[in-house]
Amino acid sequence: MNDFPVRHHWPSVVLIIFAFLLGLALYPQLPDLVPSHWNWKGQVDGYMSKTFTIVLFPLLMLGTYLLMTYLPAVDPGKANYPKFRRFYEMFRFILVLFFMVIYFLVLAAGMGYNPAISLWVPLMISLMFIVTGNYLSKVRHNYFFGIRTPWTLADETVWRKTHRAAGMAFVLAGIIGLLSLLLPGIFKMLVFLGALVAAVLYSIIYSYLVYRGLYE
Repeated sequence: MNDFPVRHHWPSVVLIIFAFLLGLALYPQLPDLVPSHWNWKGQVDGYMSKTFTIVLFPLLMLGTYLLMTYLPAVDPGKANYPKFRRFYEMFRFILVLFFMVIYFLVLAAGMGYNPAISLWVPLMISLMFIVTGNYLSKVRHNYFFGIRTPWTLADETVWRKTHRAAGMAFVLAGIIGLLSLLLPGIFKMLVFLGALVAAVLYSIIYSYLVYRGLYE
């Protein structure tokens, strides 16, 4: 994937550079310990040092970008990546952006603000599921990206049918996740997580059933 034009890389690269610069700029103003974990009520229940914070998140973003850029080069199915290049590159950017938003929320909490973590995280993940679901059917057979079960990897027909069905399941899970934001307290988290787990389990089980229907 790294042989594509520079314009396909710059959005992620700009975000990563901005993340490093933002951490350096805010470092003197941050307390020694920065909030790093929130419970289901949205209350802070974990901290980490400000030095670790401003290093961790930019490196997560950089690592995600580099992994998704270069790992396809060693994928036995690398010839198929150009067939879904636009979605792959969009997903790479979405992941980098996701870490950037989380980083921004953590920094905001460190600066004394009270970001609505219990709203923003489910919102972002639900939207990611909806976007991913809309494009999953375009993902072609490979060994790195997509619904990779023993059955999808063994047969391209199983791969194709599974990704079509999983796409619909992911969209539905994302919509349910968005609606769960209207629920109170623990019910919001239970419905949100339940929908996401159900979509993933459905995709795995569906791939097995399709494979069994073809070969047994």
